Amino acid sequence: MDELPSAPATAVLEAESAIDVTPLPLHIHQDQGSQQFPSFSTALQFFLEHRKVAEKVALGNPEVQKLERQLQQQRDTAKRGGEESERLTHAAEALYTAYSEYNSMLSTIRKNADKTDWEELRRFASTVPMVESIDPQKKKVRVRLADVVADLDYLRSLDDNANLLYSKAKEAREKQNRSKELVVATEKRIEDLRAKDTKAAMVEKTTVKKTKEFWFEAYKWFITSGGHLIVAGRDVRTNDQVVKKHLKLPDRYAHADVHGAPSVVIKDGSTANEQELREACIFALAHSKAWNAGVQEGSAYWVLPDQVSKTPEAGAFVPRGAFIIRGKRNYEHHISLELAIGEIEHEKARKIMCAPRTSMEARSKRYLLLAPGDMARSKLSSSLAKELGVPEEEVSRILPPGDVKILESHGLVLGQPISKE
Repeated sequence: MDELPSAPATAVLEAESAIDVTPLPLHIHQDQGSQQFPSFSTALQFFLEHRKVAEKVALGNPEVQKLERQLQQQRDTAKRGGEESERLTHAAEALYTAYSEYNSMLSTIRKNADKTDWEELRRFASTVPMVESIDPQKKKVRVRLADVVADLDYLRSLDDNANLLYSKAKEAREKQNRSKELVVATEKRIEDLRAKDTKAAMVEKTTVKKTKEFWFEAYKWFITSGGHLIVAGRDVRTNDQVVKKHLKLPDRYAHADVHGAPSVVIKDGSTANEQELREACIFALAHSKAWNAGVQEGSAYWVLPDQVSKTPEAGAFVPRGAFIIRGKRNYEHHISLELAIGEIEHEKARKIMCAPRTSMEARSKRYLLLAPGDMARSKLSSSLAKELGVPEEEVSRILPPGDVKILESHGLVLGQPISKE
């Protein structure tokens, strides 16, 4: 069944991210960027790939999330250390503010601790105004010092207790400082990871991806105007392979009487029309050395599979990649050396194809028409790959075998001059 060309579609861009897909350009998106695609399905695929990147960024890096939790713990620890240092320092200063009262209280508690049991000591301590509680087992008395509460060792002097509070305040301050250093280090790690993630997301978003690969891309190929697959050899090895593996009885074989021309197989060629057979001949001639020779036109032919043989006449030799053609050859004359390259849809997948003009016209509105010229293939493949959003190798491997000139441009703008010849 012939493959019908699909209607084009538009992906709407905002800050280089795809935000919508529409079958036609809409007025509400007129101030936003856009990218054209040959079909709605290929535009939708582009949109979904961009959404995956956006969702990945939104969800965040699990390592960053772990570090953020760790950072909050470090900040909390630093805050508690600062508060504890201030409380202990304030308590030590308060001891000296009311030195005689606290010193007298400690002496009284100490004397009673030697004479009474723990229960009696607790009852006594409860009668002392500045005492909150007492723990005879730990030899600690909890007292209110101004607006803070502190535990004092009632077996020690007031000066010893003040020094102990200052020492603990210093430890808390050092812990706070260590936590602050950890906070700075963790913030730096998070910042570095976020920068790395942002860069990776941008690379993922902007890095061109290969289109879907098919088995026939091991060869030169194109789809005819009527939907038939054409495969051709790339070199001596694949010239042999394309005939031995893929030339079947329902197929047809095409070739050009020019050195270096590939063997071309028209799959199911028995049902191909005259235009499609001519397209196969155009392809055979264009991929021969006639392109580099810069000739304007030439001839090629097609035959039946049983006319193609590897068996030579007695005493003759058939080199690798070459074949013997026996019987009538169906020639196509006055073939112009022209090929078109552009984007198509094949089996619901976006592909970049190089084919005769009539083949491209039947399935694409975005293509260039090429002829032999003086523009370097590498220059064209680089510009075209950027315009089509595919790896450069995907373009360069399907271009004609020599330098080119652009005869016409349809829906593609490369900033290159169009030949007026």
